[in-house]
Order: sequence, then C-alpha cells, then structure tokens
Amino acid sequence: MLTDSGAHLPVTTLPFGTEAGNFEQWDIPSEVSSPGSFNHAHRRDETISRAALDEADQFMRKFGA
Repeated sequence: MLTDSGAHLPVTTLPFGTEAGNFEQWDIPSEVSSPGSFNHAHRRDETISRAALDEADQFMRKFGA
C-alpha cells in the first residue's frame, strides 16, 4: 500500500523512537515516514529540499485517498 502511494523502499531502521512502537503493541498497524534524507535531519545545519517536500506532499495526498 505504501509503495502504491509513492513510498521508496527499502524500509530502514533508524536510531530514534516514535509512538509507533506503542501502537504496534496494541495491534494498531503503524508506519513512520518523513520527507528528505535522514542524513540531513536533526542537525544544526538541517536542510530539506523543495523537491523532497513536494514528493512528501504527493505521497500524503495519494496515501490519504
């Protein structure tokens, strides 16, 4: 379903937590996604391109439909 909406694979494990693990424990399927590259996130010089924001917008529109 996510790839039908434009998600890119492979799925990756990242060194931070979200509430998704709690939802999974309660049998609520969860996905965590974000625009751009993790290599540019959560840093003093954090950046995200306009193209990445546009791609995320299209993904959310398709996923929500």
